[in-house]
Amino acid sequence: AGVAYGAVRLRRNAYTDEKSSDVPEDDLQAFVSQAGGQVVSEPQEGRPPVKIPTARDLDLTYAGFDREQLIGKGGSADVYRSIATDHPDQPTIALKEPRFEGTLHQETVDRFTREAETWERLDDNDHIVGVVDWDTEPLPWLAVEYMDAGDLSARSGDLTFPQAVWTAGRIADGVAHAHDYGVIQLDLETSNILLREAGEDYWDVPKIGDWGLAKLLLEHAKSVEELSPEYAAPEQF
Repeated sequence: AGVAYGAVRLRRNAYTDEKSSDVPEDDLQAFVSQAGGQVVSEPQEGRPPVKIPTARDLDLTYAGFDREQLIGKGGSADVYRSIATDHPDQPTIALKEPRFEGTLHQETVDRFTREAETWERLDDNDHIVGVVDWDTEPLPWLAVEYMDAGDLSARSGDLTFPQAVWTAGRIADGVAHAHDYGVIQLDLETSNILLREAGEDYWDVPKIGDWGLAKLLLEHAKSVEELSPEYAAPEQF
């Protein structure tokens, strides 16, 4: 029964091409097995979400961001939980900005632009963090979907087996989507698997974030700058 249960969860969902999509009905039901001619349900804690929460494309401005809290630091960028105060709904977003001292070099701007363009091209999948808006004026910035349930690194060993299998399948779906576009993530560590709440009694939705390094390494194959060695593909060394 456990093998069959896992197979159900690993099946790639036939999502629509829309930014918001429903999980197929047969993936919402508890696993059933035939026992003595009767259908029985396998008990579990929570279940896959009925609706996958997604980001909206918005028209934002750099001056309108109210930075509430630093929530992430990368090798060359900082991420803040921010409120887009210039939008009527004042949505909460994650704001990524390059970290620099003194002069902002054109190389940094170009690199940030490549990341934003790559990420935006990939975000039509439910398991890749959605891009809300971005620009390079007056400074480079990237506003993405705020993932309100943390990241996978804090859940190690805490997921039930059914939830772990479902989560792995959803991450694989996001990775496969990127591969369809010829993009390899190359830094797929647990801290880059972000989670978003989907409602009471539903499992948190995993989404892959931080696509800047993948683009960089594809163009500069011998570079290991900012690499996470314990998670990196061996061919990068």
